[in-house]
Amino acid sequence: MDFSWQLIKTAFYLVIIIILFFVLIKFINRQSRLPGFNRNLRIIEKLHFNSDQGLYLVEVMDEVWVIGVSNDNIELLSRIEDSERIEELIQQDSERKNFNLKTEVKKYFNKDE
Repeated sequence: MDFSWQLIKTAFYLVIIIILFFVLIKFINRQSRLPGFNRNLRIIEKLHFNSDQGLYLVEVMDEVWVIGVSNDNIELLSRIEDSERIEELIQQDSERKNFNLKTEVKKYFNKDE
C-alpha cells in the first residue's frame, strides 16, 4: 500500500511539472511575438558550411550585414548598403517563407489541363 501511494504521488508531481513546463514555453512564445520584439534585427538567410562554421545575412535597421560565424569567432565580413539590393534580398526572403510545396505541386500537375 505504501509503495503504490508513493508511485501515485510521484506520477501526480511529474504531471504537474510537465504542465508547468508547457505553460512556461507557451508564455515565452507569446512574449517573443509581441510588437517591437526583434524589430531592428532579423536573419534573412543562413548557410552552414559544416557543424561549426556558417555565413549569415542579417538585416540590421536599414542595412544588410554579411556575418561569418564559427565556434571561436563572429566577424562582420561586409555591409550591403544598396537599398535596391536590400529590397531584393528581403523580397526573396518573404517569397521563400510563403512557399507552399502542396500548392506548387498542384500548380505543376494542373498546368497541362
